[in-house]
Amino acid sequence: MPSTWPILGEHHWYSFGENLWYIFARKVTAPNLLQRDFSADAPNEKGVGDSVGIWTDEGWLYLAALLDTYSRLIVGWAMSIYRDEALVEAALRMALARRELPEDSDLIQHTDRGSQYTADNYLELLKAHGIQHER
Repeated sequence: MPSTWPILGEHHWYSFGENLWYIFARKVTAPNLLQRDFSADAPNEKGVGDSVGIWTDEGWLYLAALLDTYSRLIVGWAMSIYRDEALVEAALRMALARRELPEDSDLIQHTDRGSQYTADNYLELLKAHGIQHER
């Protein structure tokens, strides 16, 4: 192992061959605010979101949905042929349009740590509406 290995590893550089190096950036994940307690005492208190792939005769179709844990209603959803940031952002925009959040909302949105839910634009949209993101 080269003498530079500890320095390179410390800065998230890793070797996959003699002359091939890659950088892996560690994205900070959201804190675990809910501690797996998904019960809610009122609407717009806690929400969960996920996306799933559905095989059709024409290929894959992806569905993203956001659920209010109090009412157990899907408050926002979107479908696309791509599982990307635009898909989950469209579901969030629908949820925001359908549910009027008060200015002092303490809504916590729980999702997985997939790239769609940790994308900068998605996190900025949550922040702009006062929604806390949780992993």
